[in-house]
Amino acid sequence: MRSDRHDSGKKSKRRDTVSEDFLAEFRNLENSNNNESYSSSFDDSKSRKDRKKSKEAPKKKKSKGGKKKKRRILPKILVVLLLLLGVGVASAYFFLDAQIEKFDHVEIPKSDLNIDKDVAKNLKNYKNIAVLGIDARKGEDPTKCRTDAIIIATVNNKNGDIKLTSVMRDSYMLMDDISGNELLDKATHAHAFGGPINTIKMLNQTLDLNVEKFVVMDWNSVADVVDSMGGITINVQENELRDLNKWGPETARNTGRKWNAFTKTGKQEIDGAQAATYCRIRKTSGGDPGRTNRMKKVMTALLSKAKSNPTKINDMADKVFPEIRTNLTTSDFMSLLPKVVKFNLKGSEGYPYNYWGGILNGKWLAVPTTLEYNVKTLHEKLFDQKDYNPSNTVKELSQRIISNTGISVGTEVNE
Repeated sequence: MRSDRHDSGKKSKRRDTVSEDFLAEFRNLENSNNNESYSSSFDDSKSRKDRKKSKEAPKKKKSKGGKKKKRRILPKILVVLLLLLGVGVASAYFFLDAQIEKFDHVEIPKSDLNIDKDVAKNLKNYKNIAVLGIDARKGEDPTKCRTDAIIIATVNNKNGDIKLTSVMRDSYMLMDDISGNELLDKATHAHAFGGPINTIKMLNQTLDLNVEKFVVMDWNSVADVVDSMGGITINVQENELRDLNKWGPETARNTGRKWNAFTKTGKQEIDGAQAATYCRIRKTSGGDPGRTNRMKKVMTALLSKAKSNPTKINDMADKVFPEIRTNLTTSDFMSLLPKVVKFNLKGSEGYPYNYWGGILNGKWLAVPTTLEYNVKTLHEKLFDQKDYNPSNTVKELSQRIISNTGISVGTEVNE
C-alpha cells in the first residue's frame, strides 16, 4: 500500500476543516451582502427626499451609487463561485483519495519503463494504460504468474476518446527474464518474470509506446466487479457455448461461486463467474485472438454499466479495490474521470495485425510479420500517425526477430 498516505483520522479531520472554513466564509459573504442591501435601500430612500429639492442631483447620485453597488457585489459573487468550485474539486479529490487508498498500490520508477524520448514527445496527447488479467489460482503468488489478458487502454487527452487494444498473449516480444537479461519470448511470460514493470517495459520497447500506468486484476476480481455491478449483457456465440460450460465449473470453484450453466446463445445477462469464464476460454472459441476480444467486450460492458449506474461504483469499491494492483494515483483518476464519464469508446484493435502462428522452439508463438510493419499499423490506427517511422529500437528488433526465427511472412488478421 502507499506509504505517503495520511491515516484515515487525519483525512476526516482535513475534510471537515475544509467544509467548516468554506461555510464560515460563505456566511460572512452572505451577511456582508445582506448589510449592503440594507444600506443601499436606506440611501435610495434618502435620495427620494432630495429629489424634491433638486431633479438633477439625485439622478447623478443614483447613477454613481448604482455603479459602486455593482462594483462591490460582482467581485464577491465571483469569490463565492470560485469557492464553490474549489470546494467541489476538493471534495471530489478527497473522495477519490479515500477510494484509491483501498487499492493494492505500488510505485514504479519511470526510468525503468524504457520509454523512448521521441515516442514520449509524439504521444504527449495520449495516455496509455496497461490493463492486465492474470491467471493466478488460489494459493499462487499473484506477482509471479502469467497474464491471460493484456489490454492497452488509450485515452486521447484532447477529446476524451478511448480505444482498447488487445495484445495476444503468445505475441513474440522483447522482455527481461527472471535474472534481468533481455529475452524474446511470448508476451504472457513477462509478468511471471518481472511483474507489471516488466510487462510495461515490454510493451514500450516493442511497440513504441509511452505506457506508465497499469491495473492488474485476477479472475476473482473480474467476477467480483461484474457481480457488484449487477451483471453485464454479453452476446454469446454458438462456438463459445461448449467451452463456457466445460471450464465454467472450474472458474466458479476458483472464485468461490456457484456455477450457472449457459443454456442458450445470443444476448443475455451474465454473472461474475460466467463473465470470468467468458474472458478465459480459447480452445474451441477463437483461440488467443478470441479470448482477448472477449476481454475487451467485458471491459466495454462494464464501462457502459458504470456510466448508467454510477451509484453501484461505491458499493463495488469496498469489495473489489483491495484485490486490484495499480500505480494510478488520485491525480491520475481526477484527470481521467471526465473522459471516462463521457465514455467515448472509439473502437478496438488487436495486435499483431499480421503474424505467423505456430510451434517454434517447443512453444506456440505469434511472430509479428514484420514487427516494423505491425508497429506502423498500430500507430496509424491508435494515434492517427500516417506514415509513422518506428524508432531505431523497433527497427533493430524487427530485424532481430527475422534473424532469430527465419520468419518474415505471415497472415493478415481481420478481427
